[in-house]
Amino acid sequence: MKNIQGDNIMKTGEFIYARTNAALLNELLGTDYTSWRKSYYDTEDNRIWMIHLDNQPRNNWRNYESGDTIVEENLDRRDTSGVRTDIRPDAERIVFAKENGFFVFKGIYKYDKERSRCDGVRYWLKVSDEF
Repeated sequence: MKNIQGDNIMKTGEFIYARTNAALLNELLGTDYTSWRKSYYDTEDNRIWMIHLDNQPRNNWRNYESGDTIVEENLDRRDTSGVRTDIRPDAERIVFAKENGFFVFKGIYKYDKERSRCDGVRYWLKVSDEF
């Protein structure tokens, strides 16, 4: 496994046994968080994204995989172009899928501006199977 500071290489499909977002961040970054409720954590150059990819609605969003693409869908179907400024389309996302008591590294993804729509459907394309 590799932490963000840069030790070993982590490859798509590898597991990290951590029950919470905080536990995953502590494992990756060497931090000592007791709680982290957000589904993302920003570093200087990228974003660690800790999500369910099971196509189930959560907090008015649904995330799922379609080949080498992650689809992030706003279930409200409202114009989010001016509402959500935290997308950081320039930053790569290091994606970890939440499973039952562990996280699975899915890869590194970049925002697909061409396919994403302002009604809240965003596409993220895989650019790497390891980090």
